[in-house]
Amino acid sequence: MLELKHISKIFPGVKALDDVSLTFLQGEIHALMGENGSGKSTLMKIITGIYQPDIGEKEEGLMLDFSVRTNISITIWSRILNQFRKISVKKEKTAASFMADKMNINTPSMDTSVGSLSGGNQQKVSIGKWLAAACDILIIDEPTAGGDVGAKNIYMI
Repeated sequence: MLELKHISKIFPGVKALDDVSLTFLQGEIHALMGENGSGKSTLMKIITGIYQPDIGEKEEGLMLDFSVRTNISITIWSRILNQFRKISVKKEKTAASFMADKMNINTPSMDTSVGSLSGGNQQKVSIGKWLAAACDILIIDEPTAGGDVGAKNIYMI
């Protein structure tokens, strides 16, 4: 599915990655672990092609003012269009509810804004939206960083 050969990254005065080679086969699950500053996040940003530019900025994560339903389903909108090329609310609700149940997201309703949830439940929403997308390759950088202890027990499908 993915092969990296001799990946290196040097920042001014700091060598972040030095000659990294990895092979990812279909169906495998890999975890890159290490201390902060070890280069794992830099590698993930290189793999995904979204490495931070020297000028400009990039946003990652959730849309806190939007609902749990919208945040989970945004990655599948193109697959849940009705005959008028509009998002099928019924399909959106079904998909988002399914993922919220699988991820054990504690929310008063699917229309609750993500910003009002606990940090752990926000993390579950963030992971759930990418699991809903059914990607061939899913790269998650520090999925449990900053969350409560209970949130570190992530439920996978």
